[in-house]
Amino acid sequence: MKSRIQASIALAVLSFPLLGLGLLDPLEGLPVLILGLTALIIARILSNQKIPRLAWMPLLITILLLAVALLIVSLELEAAQNNAVTQMPTSTRVGNALAGPASWMLWASRISLIAMLVGIAIYVRNLFGALKAMPRTKGN
Repeated sequence: MKSRIQASIALAVLSFPLLGLGLLDPLEGLPVLILGLTALIIARILSNQKIPRLAWMPLLITILLLAVALLIVSLELEAAQNNAVTQMPTSTRVGNALAGPASWMLWASRISLIAMLVGIAIYVRNLFGALKAMPRTKGN
């Protein structure tokens, strides 16, 4: 059992930067985000310790906010491309698409990301506490 807790500590610590980097950039960070989620889920299964609400609720909120922000940006870019009057360069169209409600969602997702990272840090602390509470045996 002690080795399972140790493995889950390693996976939870690994999920910390993976989830942080994966959620900072929702497009290019998707593979890293999937790896971070997988590491956190496996850590939960191995340790049998509940993940604090401060970790998983902001994670879901961040993913939802980023998905909605990407949807808004894609719809605004599509509308700008369909508008024949606009002869702006692509970079200007992307900048305009990120200036509206999508910008507020991106900032809200960053605040939620910080809360999630604090929750994962609390989870790692709880895992260390569970490891410390285990009785010492000769075989472990």
